[in-house]
Amino acid sequence: DTGDDAAPPLPEGAPLRAPPPKGPPPGVGGGMGNGVPEDRVTKQMKKLVTFVSQQGPRALDLVRQNERGNPLFGFLWPNHPRHPEFQNLLGQSNITLPPPPPPLAK
Repeated sequence: DTGDDAAPPLPEGAPLRAPPPKGPPPGVGGGMGNGVPEDRVTKQMKKLVTFVSQQGPRALDLVRQNERGNPLFGFLWPNHPRHPEFQNLLGQSNITLPPPPPPLAK
């Protein structure tokens, strides 16, 4: 991955707004028996860490809102088996994030 597909930086002070979440909150997914290959999830985690390191921690809130219910991004929530792995990647990049919002009740 050459990084050529990096998103441009967000304008200073730009509010992060997203459409309402799609679908139900994420459950166990992202390569854990839901049809998403493990390597695809790993690649997505690494791309997201790069994006957040470029855009800042607030960008992760936008991704969480936009990708809620998407099994490829299930690792964003603490109840996901690969969440610790994602947190570790963030830590390796010296990114400190606020805790994610809790999943919606079913």
